[in-house]
Parts: sequence; structure tokens; C-alpha cells
Amino acid sequence: YALAGNMNVDLTQEPLGEDRDGKAVYLKDIWPSTKAVADAVLNVSAGMFHKQYAAVFEGTQEWQDIEVDNNPTYQWPEESTYIRQTPFFLDMGKALKPVQDIHNARILAMLGDSVTTDHISPAGNIKRDSPAGKYLLERGVENAEFNS
Repeated sequence: YALAGNMNVDLTQEPLGEDRDGKAVYLKDIWPSTKAVADAVLNVSAGMFHKQYAAVFEGTQEWQDIEVDNNPTYQWPEESTYIRQTPFFLDMGKALKPVQDIHNARILAMLGDSVTTDHISPAGNIKRDSPAGKYLLERGVENAEFNS
């Protein structure tokens, strides 16, 4: 479905897209043959996987040099201008409350398949005179350091 770009497609009947010449390309056109899959399986071993991923959790030296505490939960820095704890969870306990119906709710936006979080997230330049810019300036963040 990621190749087609949406979930509203019958991958057995509808094309994923078009090639350079405008000809429809179907999943069956790019799907490997049973023999190709079998050959790949024969040429892969657990040892190859272990060798490749043996040090996956070590990371680079820069990663290893990051200082961390051993708290079981994230300690939200009150002074941070970058990441803040959402107030929605401040009074939430460990015990789950029963699910309740939502009444009188309204949608914020109804968007097409081509709209992603990149289109609707608050990304881009932060102006000095915007509420976000004023907030950052009040906390000593230089204009050159503004980003989202």
C-alpha cells in the first residue's frame, strides 16, 4: 500500500502507478518470482544476520558519549524550549480508566490521501514577532537558533 500511496486500492487489480512511458505498473510486475525468493533464502544464513547486526546497539562514539540517567521514565526538563510534557497526561495514573463514548466532537480537517503530517505540522521559520518567537526570546533563545 505504501507503493500505491494509499489504502483504497485493490493491489491485485489496480496499478501501483505508471512507468516512464506512462504504462501501468502492477504489483505482479515487480513481485519477485518464487524461484528468486527461494534462491535468496538459500543464500542467506543466520550467521550473516548476526555478523551484520552484532553491534547494532553500540552505535558510534558520539552515541556512546551521550550522558543519560537511569530513570525508568523521561525526566521532562522544565526549562526546555524544545520539548515539553503535554498537560494532557499530568494527572493520568497508571490504572486505565474505562473507555467512554465521545459526544459532540467535530473533525478539525478532512484531508485527501496526498496530505501528510509534513503538510500540517508546524514546521518552518519562526518569526520574532509571532507568539512562538516571543516565547523563545523571553527564554533567552537567539533568533538565529529559532527552528521547528
